[in-house]
Amino acid sequence: MTSRIAAGLLLLMMGALAAVAQTPEETLLREAMSLGAAPETRLKEPGEAIRAYIKAGLVKRKPDAAADYVDYRIVKKATTLFGHRLVVLEEEYMTTYIGCCVNPGLGLVVEVAGDTAELDAFLAANKCRKNQPSGPADSMAQAGFTPEPGKTYAYVSCRENDMRAE
Repeated sequence: MTSRIAAGLLLLMMGALAAVAQTPEETLLREAMSLGAAPETRLKEPGEAIRAYIKAGLVKRKPDAAADYVDYRIVKKATTLFGHRLVVLEEEYMTTYIGCCVNPGLGLVVEVAGDTAELDAFLAANKCRKNQPSGPADSMAQAGFTPEPGKTYAYVSCRENDMRAE
């Protein structure tokens, strides 16, 4: 029990420190990735975060690519998530049924800059997954993003099915 309390306090302190340096777009993105009060919900809709990135000129209004139910946007201007450069944003949603298996929510790719402990703790606390199933390669290829040689990338998924997985 004591370790749970200590872990919770650590997450709160890390969140408070990170909140100081957050842009409004990053705040909305984190909220769209965060668990809501009701079961299997997020605090914000993914589209709200995507619209903030569009309004700030960080991504194009029209997706760079789309496949099945997923819109892919390459981040055009420098911005970060937990101190890591954000390079691709995904939004999965259904407007028209095209077949099986829509999995609504967000996905993204970051260029890893050092330690990922803060990101990993946030993902675990909010039932998101990292590098599942194929890592960042599929998302970057779908978006048309060319990875830089020697850089390390991580893929994050915060979708409905991620909340159900244990």
